Amino acid sequence: MENGSLDRWIFRNNARTTEEEEEEEKNEERSHILAWEVRYRIAVDMARGLAFLHEGSRDKVVHLDVKPQNLLLDANFRAKLADFGLCKLIDREGGNKQTVTAMRGTPGYMAPEWFLNLPITEKSDVFSYGMVLLELVGGRKNLNLAMGSEDGWYFPAWAVKQAENGDILSVIDKQLLEEVTDNYGVATESMKKLIHVAFWCIQENASSRPSMSTILLMLEQHLEVPEPPLELTHVLRRQSRPDPSNTNNTSSSGISSNTASTFTKKMMVSRVEESISLLDPR
Repeated sequence: MENGSLDRWIFRNNARTTEEEEEEEKNEERSHILAWEVRYRIAVDMARGLAFLHEGSRDKVVHLDVKPQNLLLDANFRAKLADFGLCKLIDREGGNKQTVTAMRGTPGYMAPEWFLNLPITEKSDVFSYGMVLLELVGGRKNLNLAMGSEDGWYFPAWAVKQAENGDILSVIDKQLLEEVTDNYGVATESMKKLIHVAFWCIQENASSRPSMSTILLMLEQHLEVPEPPLELTHVLRRQSRPDPSNTNNTSSSGISSNTASTFTKKMMVSRVEESISLLDPR
């Protein structure tokens, strides 16, 4: 595809060296910033593609690896789903929802049911879609283990807290907002709609997530997007990391909550990466 994968357009390298290189990189980044209309259209294209896989094809297809790297953009920045190596067919008539026996997917996009031994359905794709929506709007990766700050390493948890505090606009990519010269109100309302849809998609209970056909109707303005519930405990649990300087912060078991939280984070990631390595030994 002419414009490659979505990740190269929404994740930018912030490395800097000399002032001249910094200015050159700023100019390059500015030319690569996707306009809000383009981002919204990409969200719609993604929803339409997944809705077809889930409801339009003869057999229900669950992609199981929805992420920016698997969304390709053509010359007009229309998005196409790619890499069906991990997908599964689910018989519509048989109704067997537990056909997936091995963990598969990419850390940061995998639904809670992977970790809770619950049935894997098309709603697992919906969760991944919601994570991609947050990245599309925010211009940053949802899971960045290289960042040590509480606000940095798990973007969805930070986004939920901003929404709870009434500052949902801060979730939107700052460089995107800087580039909006006309229809600022329309642009921000469109991005807020994507954030609300994303929050619906990443609900812990799979049955609470809308279907992709419903999401498509919301994005195409045939349905209103209700205010999403923000009691996303599974999202907030992943972020919880107390101040390491607080040595008195211990749990009832006597283990430092900072140590326990860091251990939980490492276990969560190592479990996913180990499972994926079994599927792809490269």
